[in-house]
Amino acid sequence: MHPAAWLMLGALALVACGDELELYGPRMDDDPVLLWVGRHAEAPPCPGDRLDYWEGWAYEAASDECGPCTCGPAACVAPSSLTTHAAIRCDGEGEPLTIAAEEGWHGTCVAIDPPVSSERFASVLFAPPALAPQCAPSPPLEPPPISGDFAKVCPLEWSHASWERFALCITPEADGLCRPGFTNRLAFTVRLSDDRACTPCACGAPTGGRCMADVMLYGDATCNTQIDLGAFIDQGDNPCHDVPAPLPLAAVRTVLTRAESGSCTPTPATSKVVGTVERGEKRVFCCEK
Repeated sequence: MHPAAWLMLGALALVACGDELELYGPRMDDDPVLLWVGRHAEAPPCPGDRLDYWEGWAYEAASDECGPCTCGPAACVAPSSLTTHAAIRCDGEGEPLTIAAEEGWHGTCVAIDPPVSSERFASVLFAPPALAPQCAPSPPLEPPPISGDFAKVCPLEWSHASWERFALCITPEADGLCRPGFTNRLAFTVRLSDDRACTPCACGAPTGGRCMADVMLYGDATCNTQIDLGAFIDQGDNPCHDVPAPLPLAAVRTVLTRAESGSCTPTPATSKVVGTVERGEKRVFCCEK
């Protein structure tokens, strides 16, 4: 009798014992099974809605690179401080007073409390605008998908029409060889875990860009009475202005008049894969087709 026919008779005898019989694996005997190979997302259910008892993968491969790193722009930042002097031309006479903006200030009108009295406010040294100290790197990447053939092994279902998409398979002989009629030898392993991750991206120091700003000084807390203007202050400037009016300094406002962002080079240029995929024991099936 043909081996396939012998196997089918054996399978029917098993089914005749009751539909509730479930075969658990991986298989280590000669009972026939149904095997489907293809893309994981396209795997069909086991014939007869039987529970699949084993799944594995073959021909697995994945890139060792997660993808290119990128960097956002380095934006222009408004001047962060100014220093008042009691003497003209920002001379060292008297105690200078540095007024620093709060972190995240974008140049809107901000009151100085208490105001700087006119006795300490004969000249002012303006801090220049600047590029942001760093660029934002691209967010963490995901490891690349693992390509390969997915194998789904199901118990043999008696209705042949229901398993036409599957191959009829048995386990190899004791010597590892496949018997005649079942010469298509297929090997798969279980994917136990995927511990891969991607190395983080970083950015070098910003270069290029051009930033200029106007800094307005006011004698009132609501920025209505302007007493001085530091105009077109460039990135490399640190100009000193003599104050023309003997008023207290009560508020300051800044406007970026030129804001050409700088750029950063990614370091490294490419995010790499680290970690491993743990695989289980290899299982071999001898199939009819």
